[in-house]
Amino acid sequence: MSLPVAASSGAWPSHLACAAPEACEAAALARKQPAVWATAPHERTESAARSFFNVYMDDALGVSTATIGVLFAASQLVAGPATLAAPALIKRTGKPLMIAIGVSGTAAGFLLLALASHWALAGLGFIWAIAMLSVTRAVVNVYQMEIVQPGWRTFTSGATSMAMGMGYSSMAFGGGYLIIEVGY
Repeated sequence: MSLPVAASSGAWPSHLACAAPEACEAAALARKQPAVWATAPHERTESAARSFFNVYMDDALGVSTATIGVLFAASQLVAGPATLAAPALIKRTGKPLMIAIGVSGTAAGFLLLALASHWALAGLGFIWAIAMLSVTRAVVNVYQMEIVQPGWRTFTSGATSMAMGMGYSSMAFGGGYLIIEVGY
């Protein structure tokens, strides 16, 4: 059975003969998967932050509804240009390194959001995290489509979307109960 990784993706050096193509494909898949799978916790964190950012800012930091709206809007306004910067960033770093930088940058933003005791720093952390998420998601989407065979791309895209949706819904559903039990 052939794995859904593209053998022509450059993961296996072309000057080496491969006696078993499936083994070459499996090796290529194993080498490429960590960069994509590293984004899974980062997606769960995003869903929790997007679901409860407004509640946290209001309840824990006492921020007005209007200010919360401005911060959320600012995060979305920054996300667009950040996403458009992805191709230039990929050229400088390569996709796997850009994914690692994006995941790390997202974590730093969410850490600032969680630890800041002033609303402006928490808001800045949220805006930064959303910008980094936007870049990372663009890079991961391109990278995922490169590492799977064309016939598997729609399935891969659909499975990724489904997993993200399930992550969002589980965090939104369970997060409220968790906040009541243990706090923010």
